[in-house]
Amino acid sequence: MRWNKELTDSKVTVSSILDLFEREGHRFNAVNLATALHRVASKQRGRTVTGETSLLKLKDSCVRVLDDYDA
Repeated sequence: MRWNKELTDSKVTVSSILDLFEREGHRFNAVNLATALHRVASKQRGRTVTGETSLLKLKDSCVRVLDDYDA
């Protein structure tokens, strides 16, 4: 819950979302992961993010959570 407040803050940036994920992402639950990914996508508004290792890690974590639901 603490992280979702940070993630949904009106002043949050893509960088701050990815920084939070780098620090605390190993403890994120499915809701936190979905919120982080949604916020990054909505902040980008159609622009492509390239070369962001953190974004790739976030995507991979989301995929793992979805795979766990399928299992």
